[in-house]
Amino acid sequence: DDVDSAVKEIDDAITSINTLKDGISKATTKEELKAYAKQLNDIIKKVRITAEFQSARYIHNRMAGWLEQMRVLDNKLEKIQNYVENNNLSVEGLDGKTAAYNEHIAEAKASYDTGQEKFNQANEARKNGDPEGAKKLLEEAKSSLKDVQEHLKEAHEILKEIMKMAREANVDVEKATEDENDDNVQNDTESGEQ
Repeated sequence: DDVDSAVKEIDDAITSINTLKDGISKATTKEELKAYAKQLNDIIKKVRITAEFQSARYIHNRMAGWLEQMRVLDNKLEKIQNYVENNNLSVEGLDGKTAAYNEHIAEAKASYDTGQEKFNQANEARKNGDPEGAKKLLEEAKSSLKDVQEHLKEAHEILKEIMKMAREANVDVEKATEDENDDNVQNDTESGEQ
C-alpha cells in the first residue's frame, strides 16, 4: 500500500516535471523562469522525502524482524534459566547478565516504539505537504532505530556470554532449549497420529 502510494507520488512528480518542462520552454521572462525553478525545487524536495521515507520504512521493518528474533532468543534464555533452576544448577553471574540482557531488550523496544511514532508523524507531515517537518521527523526516527540496533547488538553479545557461561557450568543447553512440543510431535508421529 505504502509502496504503491510512493510510486504514485513519483509518477505524479514526473507528470508535474513534464508540465513544468513545457512551461519553461514557453517562458519569456526571468520571473517566469524563477517561478518554474521554485516549483521544480518543491517537486524535487517532495520526491527526496518520499525516497527517504521509503528507505526509513525498510530499515524500520528490518528492526521489527530483529526484535522478533530477539523474542525467540528470549524464549531460549528463559528455558535455560528454568532448566538451571529446576535442576538445582548454579551458573555464577547468570542473574546479573540476564538483568543486563533484559535491560537492553527493554531499551530496544522503547526506542523502536519511539521510532515508530516518529515514523508515523513523518508520514503524516509528508502527506500534509510539510517536507521539512517530515525530514526532521524522519531523522529522529532514524536516530531511534540506530538506538534499537545498538541495544540489540549489546543484548546479543550478552546472550552469547550467557550461553558460554551456561556451557562452562555444564548446563546441557541443547536439552534445556529443546521445544517440549518436539517430543509430543515425535511421539504422535511414531504412534501414527497427527
